[in-house]
Amino acid sequence: IDEDCDGQDWILSSTDDEYLFNIQINPNPATDQLTIESPIPIKSLKAYTIEGSQIAIDNLANEPIVISHWRPGLYYIRVELSNGKSVSKKVIKE
Repeated sequence: IDEDCDGQDWILSSTDDEYLFNIQINPNPATDQLTIESPIPIKSLKAYTIEGSQIAIDNLANEPIVISHWRPGLYYIRVELSNGKSVSKKVIKE
């Protein structure tokens, strides 16, 4: 369901694997950096503003993502897993 009509929410059916809900982004809200944890290896990460503009992310070997240069507000992190499934999580930058 696209809760805020921005086109960035992804629909998960009841048949999706439970591990999609176990992806954790911490801390949230955040000021300087984010750490993403997943039970399945992460293939790629993408970040979007609330307006839908993509933001470049440097993430090598599951290191924390530096967000200190982002403006305060709401963002979406799209996590694509090595098995081809993906999920979007909301993040607040303070």
